[in-house]
Amino acid sequence: GTLEYTALTQLNVGDSATYSGLATIDDQITIIVPTDLTDEDAVRVDYVDTDGEGIQTQIGDQVDAPTHSGIVSFDDSNYKVADTVTVTLTDADLNTDSDTTEVYTTMAGNNNVNNTDNIFDRVGLVDTTISNSSAYGRLLDITFDDAAWTSYNCDLDNDDTTNDTGDGLSTTGFTLIETTSTSGIFSGTFQIPQNYC
Repeated sequence: GTLEYTALTQLNVGDSATYSGLATIDDQITIIVPTDLTDEDAVRVDYVDTDGEGIQTQIGDQVDAPTHSGIVSFDDSNYKVADTVTVTLTDADLNTDSDTTEVYTTMAGNNNVNNTDNIFDRVGLVDTTISNSSAYGRLLDITFDDAAWTSYNCDLDNDDTTNDTGDGLSTTGFTLIETTSTSGIFSGTFQIPQNYC
């Protein structure tokens, strides 16, 4: 048989589909790995094999199921207005299907569906939802001076109103695209804006 696992991430922990296809007692086992399972905590399968003479032998094997921390890097250390910035995110846990090149997009507001501070102009899954003030599916934020680059509640002219029209990250088309279907390395670019909220 086979054993496959899904590592929990901020992208799939709140998705019911993550849990619906589990087969924990089967010849094709699928399980959830909530945290790093290595060494003595590794996933282990033991079974008893009975030979033709009725002698039973215990046979087992184990495999590490590590989880990974993401690393974000830029292609340069300083930028000016209109420079192109390349953002690279390396996280093997985000390679959820080795047959597919994963893509994470910037979520834009759509008839007030995504117009919340938690997900508007943030990078993640298209169908990100809010649950208990947490944005499941939210992956990455682009910030300037520790403030999210967003056109939601934008006060570009500092007049204490939030009805200004500024270009948020979603207007740039910023998308993180996996470099190959098995790499777990994602890259995307955007230009430094003249003004931002």
